Amino acid sequence: MNLNRYIKDVTKDIFTTCGLLTGAIVLFSSLYSRDMIETSFLLQAILLSCAYTFYKYALINKYDFKKKAQLINFSVFSFLAYSMVIIWLFLFTTNSNIDRRLMILYVLVIGIVKVLVYVMMNINGNIQAKQLNEKLSKYNEGKI
Repeated sequence: MNLNRYIKDVTKDIFTTCGLLTGAIVLFSSLYSRDMIETSFLLQAILLSCAYTFYKYALINKYDFKKKAQLINFSVFSFLAYSMVIIWLFLFTTNSNIDRRLMILYVLVIGIVKVLVYVMMNINGNIQAKQLNEKLSKYNEGKI
């Protein structure tokens, strides 16, 4: 796996998603007769496109990584995605007085969900590998 190609794919996806979200913002603004697009909408588009792309690269593995590299990839990109969501919550919350305990609760819930998703993915992968090995052994024995 070429690291330059991987980084190029990630940035391409971020820019593509950001462009699509910006287009949606422009369309929405023109439908509701807004004279000017607020900069907060554009910053939100950047944050959400980064979060989407990071989630995509954390959860969908279209590259052939080894087990350890896959775990590192999942951890780094999910951390980046969660960071984008927390930054978005911190900057664009409707409550002007942000409760720090609530932000800590968000971080804890996100961390727990991350661990649960990874455990479920690992268990599901092991079950599928076991089923595939059983089918392959039946095929090799000539039973299928």
